Amino acid sequence: MGGAHGWFIGAQDNLAFAVFVAGADSSAPAVEAAGEWLGR
Repeated sequence: MGGAHGWFIGAQDNLAFAVFVAGADSSAPAVEAAGEWLGR
C-alpha cells in the first residue's frame, strides 16, 4: 500500500481506543470514524 495511513487514538470515560485507516493519506477519515463510533 502506498501513501500515508490515518490513525487516531482517544479515550472516553473508562474506554481507550485506536482507529487505523490504511491508505487514508491523513488522519481525517480515522477521526470521522471514531466520531461516528462514539455517536458524535
